[in-house]
Amino acid sequence: MFGLTGVVTLIAVGAGPATAGGRGTDLRTQTQVSAGTLAADDSGRAPAWDSGQPRDGTDGPAGTRTEPRTTTVPCDADRLVAAIDRANRTGGGLLRLASNCAYALTDHRRGSGLPPITQSVTVVGDRTTVARAPGTEPFRIATVAAGGRLTLDGLTLRGGHSAPDTDGGALLVRPGGTATVTHSAIVDNTGGRDGGGIANLGKVTIKNSAIARNDAERLGGGLHNTNSATVTTSRIADNTTTTDGGAGIASIAGELLVHDSTISGNSTALTGAAGIGIGPGSAATVTHSRITDNTAAEEGGGLFTIGSRVTLRHVVVARNHANIHGGGLYLIDDSEILIDDSVIADNTAEGDGGGFHNDSGTVTARRTFVKANRAVGADSRAGGVYNTGDGDVTLVKSRVTRNVSTLRPGGILNDAGEVTLDRTRVADNRPTNCRNVPGC
Repeated sequence: MFGLTGVVTLIAVGAGPATAGGRGTDLRTQTQVSAGTLAADDSGRAPAWDSGQPRDGTDGPAGTRTEPRTTTVPCDADRLVAAIDRANRTGGGLLRLASNCAYALTDHRRGSGLPPITQSVTVVGDRTTVARAPGTEPFRIATVAAGGRLTLDGLTLRGGHSAPDTDGGALLVRPGGTATVTHSAIVDNTGGRDGGGIANLGKVTIKNSAIARNDAERLGGGLHNTNSATVTTSRIADNTTTTDGGAGIASIAGELLVHDSTISGNSTALTGAAGIGIGPGSAATVTHSRITDNTAAEEGGGLFTIGSRVTLRHVVVARNHANIHGGGLYLIDDSEILIDDSVIADNTAEGDGGGFHNDSGTVTARRTFVKANRAVGADSRAGGVYNTGDGDVTLVKSRVTRNVSTLRPGGILNDAGEVTLDRTRVADNRPTNCRNVPGC
């Protein structure tokens, strides 16, 4: 089934940051010296968690909430590891990292460079990077355990590489865990199995962030989701997969919400589903977003859905390419897709269905333009819409225009199934407009 223009402003990695290398000691020994290391910050003052405030986040028996315990972590990777250990032991906290610093992790604990998050921990940076140091053995940057809640704000996670057959190159969210990534970048990470950037088995929210240039061996070059994922005002760009699909996002048996975001420039090496891949038992809603310039080695350049329910509202699906069918969209195995107020344009396929290819699914498109798509292979048909496998396509108040294919028809081909036109215009397609479509 299932491979950065504009990212610089989101990454905000300052030029020439200081480097916080590890001291070469095993992380298991670093926790033993954390009390002495963190007894005072660089000014000699006690950290916030030793300031007399209760450690459960309340101010006493009345249970009134207080601000999270806050500590400033110097530009030192060992101090960061120790600070997270302390936050886990004392009910959570807020860690402020050094500006323009690169915390270079040299060792790992159970596959993660940072200690697994078991409490509510917020990590705030300012043009700050947390990275796996070059030349170290493979490990991801962070893991959120069951019950843990991690917030990343103003950080770049770079260079993580989960071990073979393990998930989450930069971040793994386990079942029962929660992660929020805001004003941050997840870049240049590699997943040994699923989730080159992030593998989510719990709940993840991505806001005002970039997930770019990550690679997964199998599914989800940028993001792999099997539970609940929300992407808002973000960019998922230039991610790849090696053996399977969902290069930008793969969502399998989970719920995916994408709003006001761009899925662009992602590619698969061997299979389909370059931009977004939605697997069996999943539900996905994409609104006010762009799925553009993605390339699939097989079907589904922009979006591939199999046995799932998808809604697109105010979405542009443009300039995607599939080496086989469905340059823009590809549906199979009783998938259902509702497309409202959207544009499917300038996509290409080497096989059939430049705009979209429906095989045994149900498509309802309302107030949608399917235009200037192309099916360009030697035997390709239906530059606009291809329907087969007893699929159902209903076009309401829509336009199918200026699509082109090598063989007839250029607009809509109903090979097997039913296509219904309701106040829809089909015109100016080449070589012809339709075949087996009543009213066309």
